[in-house]
Amino acid sequence: LNLHVGSSQCKLQLAAMVSNQGPLCVKAFLCFSVLLSQVHLTDSSHDTESMYLWEHGYVRLRSMFTKNELNHWKASVEQATEAITEECHSCRNEDLVAKPGCRGCERTLDTPKNVPKSFLKARNLHRISPIIYDLVHSEKLVGMAADLLKCGNVTLYHDSAFFKEPGDKESSWHQDQSAAPFNTEKFVTFWIALEDIDETQGPLQFAAISHLDNASAFLSMKKHTLQDKLKHMHWMSDKEVASQFEIIKGKPMQAGDVTAHLGWTLHKAQGNRGHKTRKGFAVSYFDSDAIVYEDLIYFGEKPEDLGGIELSAGRNTITVQLLSDDISTWLPWAMSGRLVPGSRLSHS
Repeated sequence: LNLHVGSSQCKLQLAAMVSNQGPLCVKAFLCFSVLLSQVHLTDSSHDTESMYLWEHGYVRLRSMFTKNELNHWKASVEQATEAITEECHSCRNEDLVAKPGCRGCERTLDTPKNVPKSFLKARNLHRISPIIYDLVHSEKLVGMAADLLKCGNVTLYHDSAFFKEPGDKESSWHQDQSAAPFNTEKFVTFWIALEDIDETQGPLQFAAISHLDNASAFLSMKKHTLQDKLKHMHWMSDKEVASQFEIIKGKPMQAGDVTAHLGWTLHKAQGNRGHKTRKGFAVSYFDSDAIVYEDLIYFGEKPEDLGGIELSAGRNTITVQLLSDDISTWLPWAMSGRLVPGSRLSHS
């Protein structure tokens, strides 16, 4: 019998006992019973967590990171977030419009100052911090992502710091994968609590089973084109979500706790009614065999009724038929020729 205890495997072999060794057989059984009562049995491939994730669309992973692990890279997340957001402050003009070359913190500085933001957000910290690069490519996260998604290999999509300051408003219900260029259901995001979080600070909420058939906020790719999906896309109210799904309220998290949710799972966070900044770090991965949407690119001048992002490519104009949320993630891939419709992401 193989028992997995954390990352260690212990093998217990119970030999068949002959009739004259009856007392020894009873003693072995009693010792085995005591062993079972004292160890926490886990599956090294995380089958239980994976099954729950695919059934409900989310799963909670308690104490995935120790305090020592957090201490190793938490300061790097904070420093990189400050560097990116300061750069975005300086790249804004007096009209609060982003200038070309902004690294993309996506803080809502383009709205009037009297309108509260949802959070402070910084993307792709691994591009400027070697410590964060090592973290997002670590066996702990990469291996867990592959186990949860049940695929051979995964590729990093992006990482994001989400700092919700006191007074920040709630975020809207959304699906992470609605802005990604890959046609796959195997996409997962880990949300890591950098500090203890209570109910007043806006922990994540989930709409259970909303990942099935992409819910109603975003049409299933199995039946519709990207343009159909963009035209149908709409923000869902609490009432609309509650009428279709069970809303799983946000729960307190200890530093090092993690939630994982699939790319099509609807989720949001309440506003921060507390007195401390809620600090979270999210990392997303997708199946390395995922295919780029075949209709990702529209060539030629953009018609008025065409959704997506219009870009100039030399003398040509193209429209990427996606939401603009993740442009800072996939644009470098597109510019380097790695993002080819109908193909896997090139790693060259």
